[in-house]
Amino acid sequence: PLAESRAWLARLGLPGQFVATPGHSADSVSLVLDAGHAFTGDLTWPGMAKDEDAATVAASWAALSALNARTVYPGHGPSRPMPY
Repeated sequence: PLAESRAWLARLGLPGQFVATPGHSADSVSLVLDAGHAFTGDLTWPGMAKDEDAATVAASWAALSALNARTVYPGHGPSRPMPY
């Protein structure tokens, strides 16, 4: 479960957690490390979401921002700074 991800990752020596980031798909998750790195997979970049998904995508990015993510490593393309 996502709620247990911090403890599970700590056992692997990775300080961070998995967080639900729906947008591209309802079951998407991202890995956010305490160092500020967010591995977002297929999370839709803000401004590129379809109108019906825009609020969900914005909420996912806000969740990453709330965890102090600063650098995004998307599933496609180069790393880039957080958009918010």
